[in-house]
Amino acid sequence: MKDHIAKTLNLAPLEKIREEPQEVRESPIVSVDETVNDDIEFARKNILKLIDAGMFTVERLSELADCSQNSEFYKSVAPIIKSMLDANKELLAVHTTKKNLTGEDDKKTIVNNNLVLTTHDVLKLLRGDDRAGNNEPLFIEHSSTEDDDDDDKI
Repeated sequence: MKDHIAKTLNLAPLEKIREEPQEVRESPIVSVDETVNDDIEFARKNILKLIDAGMFTVERLSELADCSQNSEFYKSVAPIIKSMLDANKELLAVHTTKKNLTGEDDKKTIVNNNLVLTTHDVLKLLRGDDRAGNNEPLFIEHSSTEDDDDDDKI
């Protein structure tokens, strides 16, 4: 095959280079969970650092704007606050992404057993006036005896 470009530019034709097959190297096996967790943790740390730096900047510029009462300083604070809000949203998105990728669920089962009784129902239960046939009271009334009175006198 002729090299038309080399002929036009008065250059020596290029020799075709034969590519020898390269050895396929196996990469060390790393579980997806490890890399995902590492990447998510890295992104989370970076976002937290940016949020901290942004908070420091917002505080300083706010102080400067308050002291100088210059509108330019106030104008410079607004976009930084906006970017801080976006960084916080990104931090929450990292958590959502981690849950989606790793399949972690933070679902906790909460059982609220509420017993709603009227005063009349409570009195019936305390007296043992149960319709189920259980006529024992829930508490035992304490009646004082002579022995109990002697203990009080000591």
